[in-house]
Amino acid sequence: MDDELDEMLESAARLRISVSWLPQPIEGQVNTSLWRSDPLVFYFEADDGEVYAIERADPSLRVELARAR
Repeated sequence: MDDELDEMLESAARLRISVSWLPQPIEGQVNTSLWRSDPLVFYFEADDGEVYAIERADPSLRVELARAR
């Protein structure tokens, strides 16, 4: 899953992220300028402009491509 996750995070594609501590999935894109600062965490900029720090090792993490609106 690590290689697949890396590909998705580096793709600049629109993603849907789910983790247990969020009440619902969020959609947006990885902020790669922040992500590189910590290899264990990636920063996700949601459509509402909020930036979330998400641990790559979080067992509840689910990442998928989001459908275009």
